[in-house]
Amino acid sequence: MGFIILSALYLNPILAILFFVNFTFIMKKIVNNKDYRRNAVFGSLLIVWIFFSYGLLIMAR
Repeated sequence: MGFIILSALYLNPILAILFFVNFTFIMKKIVNNKDYRRNAVFGSLLIVWIFFSYGLLIMAR
């Protein structure tokens, strides 16, 4: 539980930046009509982890 709280407070801002960068790469690939599935899977995993860890942080309080 301590790892999730620590990651929610310190790691999630970094992951949010990674998600934004990944999102811009997905938009570039869509505009250039290239395959973006690998980036989409990575981005969805980032979203799931961010919501999961913040949800556990809220429930832990």
